[in-house]
Amino acid sequence: MDPESTVNTIVRKVDQINPNPDDVKIAADIIKDGGTVVFPTETVYGLGADAYNKSACRKIFEIKRRPLDNPLIIHVDSIPSAFNLIDLDRIDKRIIEKLWPGPITIVANSRAVVPDIVSSGLETLAVRIPANPLALDFIKASKTYIAAPSANLSTMTSIVDSSEAISVLNGLVNFIFDSGRTFFGIESTIVDVRGSMPHVLRPGAFTSEEIMQLFGRSLVDPEARGLKEPNVLVAPGMKYRHYAPDIPLYLIEDLDDLIDFCNMRKKNDFVALVSEEMSKFLHCDTIIIGSEDNPYQIARDLFPNLKKAENSGKSFAVIQSVREMGIGLAVMNRIRKASIKGPLPP
Repeated sequence: MDPESTVNTIVRKVDQINPNPDDVKIAADIIKDGGTVVFPTETVYGLGADAYNKSACRKIFEIKRRPLDNPLIIHVDSIPSAFNLIDLDRIDKRIIEKLWPGPITIVANSRAVVPDIVSSGLETLAVRIPANPLALDFIKASKTYIAAPSANLSTMTSIVDSSEAISVLNGLVNFIFDSGRTFFGIESTIVDVRGSMPHVLRPGAFTSEEIMQLFGRSLVDPEARGLKEPNVLVAPGMKYRHYAPDIPLYLIEDLDDLIDFCNMRKKNDFVALVSEEMSKFLHCDTIIIGSEDNPYQIARDLFPNLKKAENSGKSFAVIQSVREMGIGLAVMNRIRKASIKGPLPP
């Protein structure tokens, strides 16, 4: 499929909590016919296809312009379905029942034969059960498992509102659920459970502290902090520049350096994405990312705020760091992945 070609996209306004079964059936039938569907989860919008249909899954990569070594997450509607796909025997089922449905993806050894394009040829699969009534109804009605990365084009900001999904993907996919904003606004946490302790590969809405409480121990890999890239991908979001606006974004982690840069730069060619608290110290154009006392709001609005920066008319943007605690770790991972590595513009 040529990503520039036009298909007839069906758009239906569907409530996420009380979805209309007739609209869900239309989307499910499209999946059965090898089509692509954009649907909301509690985290971000996903671009889904039948996980067992190789040609349908290939369309995901073509539409997104996604590298083929970047595996897909498989979405299922029940814990027994997850057990069909991956080896979860070493985990106490009571823990699994606290994790799912929820914004967490588990990477484990595969029990199922799925097309290599889904797993990138690895012996592992990434699986999750979304905590979203519409997503669960859609998966169940499709009578298959749904392979779905985030619905954004590769490297760009993730889509958290159906209005953006329609703007970006109308004419490229077969069906879009027009269902408004997602709840968390940031992707699922990805955890590798194959070793002696769970490894957080990508932080997300389910915090590493919550994982520690459930498992008793956990390890946050350097890749999860966005500090380095792995040689081999076992889950999405671990390599390549991700989540980025269409203008250069620079992270200034030292807050004093941020204040000095914003207040001393004579050119009015940038915008600063900063907290309410930090904005009081700056004399430049700003986009308020939220209060430092409400990191979940910062997370939920991160991608829309990056889009605001993209549409600001400025040459580039700078962004402050947030505390790497709770969901703040996920926010910093996304910011680092979205940022340009290198010196600030002269």
